[in-house]
Amino acid sequence: MNDDDDQLLETAGRDPYGALGLDDDPQVAFAGIRALRQLAEFCERYQVRRLREAGHTWAEIAGWAEVSAQALHKKHARGLKVPGDRSE
Repeated sequence: MNDDDDQLLETAGRDPYGALGLDDDPQVAFAGIRALRQLAEFCERYQVRRLREAGHTWAEIAGWAEVSAQALHKKHARGLKVPGDRSE
């Protein structure tokens, strides 16, 4: 492991979901991993909606998310209806 991994491991151990993801019991660990994945997806949807409603472009948001604008749009545009948005 590198220094970044060590820091992430330490941080995860202090977080309830992260600690679950590090549990010795594989079923508990993967329950924690699934919970983290669901939480991350929820947070991403929330932020994309908030930023689009504030007028930010798909390209701006994609830059912050470190993905392509096309990938971000494909993932979120269908479920996101922002008034005045013609980018679909």
